[in-house]
Amino acid sequence: MKRIMAGAVALMASLSLAACGSATVDSDSEVSPDATVAPLERGDSEGDSDSEDSNSTEESSESSAPSTSKRAEKDDAEASTSKSEPAPEDRGAQEVDQAPTPQVADSDAGYLDAVAGGGVDIAGVENQLVSAGNTACNPDDEVTVAAVAGQLIEQGRTDKSIEEVIALINEQAQSAYC
Repeated sequence: MKRIMAGAVALMASLSLAACGSATVDSDSEVSPDATVAPLERGDSEGDSDSEDSNSTEESSESSAPSTSKRAEKDDAEASTSKSEPAPEDRGAQEVDQAPTPQVADSDAGYLDAVAGGGVDIAGVENQLVSAGNTACNPDDEVTVAAVAGQLIEQGRTDKSIEEVIALINEQAQSAYC
């Protein structure tokens, strides 16, 4: 019995090692490390059908000829209207030292100043307060203003009670947005 168990364990160990053997990468692989990948081209919404056309029969490729000429006409029209505008360019990610400051519209500045004057530190949460102010005009949304008020209290941005902060946001939003 011990011999059978020992044989079974040895067989399982050898099968496990054999299964892992093909997971390594050899240096004489078919793809060279210097190989490059061609850049992807941006296409319009009609460009999605190109992949279908390349895999289709001759019959469907003949039917795609009119769409190709339409696409060429559209590209010519776009080129003539946007010659002064540079084409959008993808860039790599860049490390930043500091998060960008939110840009506040002039129409929101009065509302934010009134909330700040009511005893709330609004630095860094301007966009959330503007969104909460806009939802205060919606009678079906009773949750958003309360949630933002609770977050302001939990973040230590005010020493007021939740009811006072909700009333402050609702009051200022009603005069600014509704």
